[in-house]
Amino acid sequence: MNNNKRPTIATVAAQAGLSVATVDRVLNARAPVNPATAEQVLKAAEAVGYFAARLIAQRIVEQRPTYRFGILLLNTAQAFYANLAQAIGQAAQRRIGANLTCQFEYVTDRSPAAIVAQLEQLAVQCDGLAVVSFAHPLINAALEQIRQAGVPVIALLSDIHEKADEPYVGQDNY
Repeated sequence: MNNNKRPTIATVAAQAGLSVATVDRVLNARAPVNPATAEQVLKAAEAVGYFAARLIAQRIVEQRPTYRFGILLLNTAQAFYANLAQAIGQAAQRRIGANLTCQFEYVTDRSPAAIVAQLEQLAVQCDGLAVVSFAHPLINAALEQIRQAGVPVIALLSDIHEKADEPYVGQDNY
């Protein structure tokens, strides 16, 4: 490459090992491109100093599906839950391939009926739920109903599901 010339789409394509048409599709959002391929184009554009690298990054973000994830935590006053919320939020931002938005809710009333109401509200607003709660027949029934409606549910910190095959993420105490 001649250093006196600005990098072109062809320069980016050569750096990425892809066709000019593929780079054009990413740059101009002309047709869907595999997210990994789009990331490859972005890395190549940044490597050669292509002037529209920011536009490519923006196009990649725009093309990603967007999901809202509801997280129900027990206590706002405890540092543990604040740190957990922060870690989940940071992990969602780093997720490549989708735009994830986390909606954090905190249990304000620990009665099973109040928790069920919060879960039902989150399920309507979100594409998936992560829940810190205690096991109770009302809560378990609500979680099952939410799952049956097609909203994935993950238990956090303790396995509150009645079924052994339901998703659960715990902490390693060892």
